[in-house]
Amino acid sequence: MTEIGAGYVVILLILSIPLLGGIAQKLWMESIYIPMGVALFIMINTHLFRKDKAFLKLIIKKPYAIYCVEYALIVLPFILLLLARNAWLPIGVLLGACILIPFMGFTIELKSTRTRPLFSLPKYFNKAYDWIAGLRKNWFYLIVLYLLGLIFCQRTEVIPVVLFLMSLTTTSFYQDGEPSTFLESFHLKASAFINYKIKWHLITFWVLSAPLVLLWFIFNAQYWYIFLILFVVISIFPILAIVLKYYSYEPGIPLTSQNVTLGIMVAFLCFPFTQPVPLIMLPVYYKKAITNLKNYLHA
Repeated sequence: MTEIGAGYVVILLILSIPLLGGIAQKLWMESIYIPMGVALFIMINTHLFRKDKAFLKLIIKKPYAIYCVEYALIVLPFILLLLARNAWLPIGVLLGACILIPFMGFTIELKSTRTRPLFSLPKYFNKAYDWIAGLRKNWFYLIVLYLLGLIFCQRTEVIPVVLFLMSLTTTSFYQDGEPSTFLESFHLKASAFINYKIKWHLITFWVLSAPLVLLWFIFNAQYWYIFLILFVVISIFPILAIVLKYYSYEPGIPLTSQNVTLGIMVAFLCFPFTQPVPLIMLPVYYKKAITNLKNYLHA
């Protein structure tokens, strides 16, 4: 656990529980539709882009009930938050979405007929194959989010929500198992490899997000503690994504089984009363990921 600094994360989150109540009240409680919108985004994005539908139909003729239960678990923390405000309409919308979204039987697969990439990335990204593939698939969505953050930077809640959605998008970069030769090219041991991936992601994400963070502090310096907690919580998202990826890693195999688990863990991490679940599971998955990677890394 100390190898990834998770002990410090746990301490920070425990100390931050009283502050998180105030953050939720400031950023989300002012508009009951913000948590509803975030929950709907997570559910719809998860269902439309999940790649295990064909597999589930092979083992279960009608996997509808499985979808409903999975999405109900994902939105449970949001529903509990809305219950505190007696926000029955958003709660009804979320429950209805849990029932209706599984009926969407199609999957969005982003394919391109271009023989060359739309844009090239600096040499800094040479070994960041996850990011290269992810940015080329999601560049338009990320740019739109970034521009919204810049345009509405004076509103207290906008940039935190933008950073939250950007973080969720970048964690989706870790859904495919690369060839084992990619791993071997790093010439690192299993634990050092995972630590490198985590550090690289966190540094890159926050450097790219620095202009948004600076603007938010210019207009909302009095709420500095909001960013402190947001920084800690959002930084755990990619740690979960990377650890879950290599926990179930197989060369060249899409890691669809981790998507729902990651979605549930992220939802639990957003609220003080469910934070212990991912924090307990993180070191467990981390150790199992190292054990799995030792089959491919022998540095």
